[in-house]
Amino acid sequence: DFLLASPSAPLLEETKTALSQAFKMEAKGPIRSHLGLLYQVDPTGDSLVISCSAESYIDTMLNDFGMSSCSRARTPYNVGTYPSAHRDSPLLSEDGKKRYQGAVGRLMWLAVTYRLDLITAVGFVPRSCSAPTEAHWVEVKRILRYVAGTRNFKLSFKGGARDFTLRCFSDSDYSGKTIGRKSTSGIYISFNGFPVHWR
Repeated sequence: DFLLASPSAPLLEETKTALSQAFKMEAKGPIRSHLGLLYQVDPTGDSLVISCSAESYIDTMLNDFGMSSCSRARTPYNVGTYPSAHRDSPLLSEDGKKRYQGAVGRLMWLAVTYRLDLITAVGFVPRSCSAPTEAHWVEVKRILRYVAGTRNFKLSFKGGARDFTLRCFSDSDYSGKTIGRKSTSGIYISFNGFPVHWR
């Protein structure tokens, strides 16, 4: 699946015709959903605002992990703390381990598709997938509680701006990990003022 976008309707039609002659394809019309994300296109003056979200995906995920009516968290993890090995916490059972890994995978999908605010917290929890403890599961549930309270967050892109500058930002906590003294780094790239890549 892929998307086509253009400010010129004739150019868009010409491109679709050329592609359909080279490949077997079907045009679905204006975008409503793509790869699990829901899209909303709103005209604002002489430009468009395109927003993406995944509220139904989040609702299903919360229901699958019994978190539909959970209390909400204001942040995805405790600010100022660093993930721990939690060696004093009991290991999860095999079923619990699978549940943990499933929750981490689904949170990772959210973080890499449109939820920039989750990327740091979700980047920490996969480190424990091979031997998660009950304390690790509490950390994952904290992220789920945050997602439950922010399920209506959207990533929006507004047309009209003409700042075709690629901006890149990176940061590191410089040996923030207490065991092994490894650093955690992050990167954010924007184009025309809107995010296009983060990790």
